[in-house]
Amino acid sequence: MGIALGMEYTNYIQEGEAIMSRTTATDRFLETLNGPFDPDVYAAAQDDNEVAGFARFQMEMNGLPAEQFPVIHRIALVMREESKTRVEWCRYFRLTVDEAHSEILPTNFATDPSFFAICRKLPYRTYVPSLDASEVTSRFKNRYCSICSDREPKR
Repeated sequence: MGIALGMEYTNYIQEGEAIMSRTTATDRFLETLNGPFDPDVYAAAQDDNEVAGFARFQMEMNGLPAEQFPVIHRIALVMREESKTRVEWCRYFRLTVDEAHSEILPTNFATDPSFFAICRKLPYRTYVPSLDASEVTSRFKNRYCSICSDREPKR
């Protein structure tokens, strides 16, 4: 881009800007076919092998020891279920973990975290943490989402 700007090559400048902003003709065509990329839709559709691969990738990228893989894998499975909940139930649903558990990278996957559920639109949240994310999700949906008129699935 620097050379194109310096030499005032208008076509190359426009082409470079389109590539960097992902607005090329190809990008626009693919978006009309697929719609915009949604990581929740992608994660919700992953099979067990893909989730395990994601967990291995996270372990290797963060330089974590192999003995932490079972915890990382369980968290990846929870992430997939959280994405499914946002796609099928409500886009504002989020699971969070206790802050102390997530602050120090080498130790945050040594044990399973406790989960809380929150709504990103309304001031709803669970106050009792649990190691069982599906139980937290179920409790939150029964208590808050089932009566919420703002519930908005992504699907």
